[in-house]
Amino acid sequence: MPAFIKKYEPDFSSDYFIGKFISLTNTMIYSDDHKNLAICNGSEHKKYSDIIDTRWQGFFYLNQAYEQDGSLYLDIDMPMFTIHCKNKKLVSGKKFFHLLLCKKISAGTDYAFSIHAVNCKNCGASFNAAREKFCPHCKGEFHLPDYDWTVLQFD
Repeated sequence: MPAFIKKYEPDFSSDYFIGKFISLTNTMIYSDDHKNLAICNGSEHKKYSDIIDTRWQGFFYLNQAYEQDGSLYLDIDMPMFTIHCKNKKLVSGKKFFHLLLCKKISAGTDYAFSIHAVNCKNCGASFNAAREKFCPHCKGEFHLPDYDWTVLQFD
């Protein structure tokens, strides 16, 4: 994967990407409302309301990496150790999460970018796009793939 991405981003950092990837996965697992997440585009995603804890297993499987229409795509399977609450009992085990990630090639890697403080392209207002996809002032949609990795598929 680093060799693929370095063709487009010479300063690509595997450690930085893995941290971001784990954060995206956990946000998707623990979110009740994927429709309002800026990190989430594409189809409706399964909810995992019974998962109460996760831990990354230290590796992931890259199924496919490709460029299409000015965007980069990564198709990844990520094993996580999970703890579920089922029928009032705690159950632990390994679960694989499948993600399809996308970002515009022109976005590059901006190490100063924070999804927690973005500016709306329409009105210029600052807001936390980690919690909402639409500007609370003008209701304009924030398009994360223009800046960073976005989840297109999660199951």
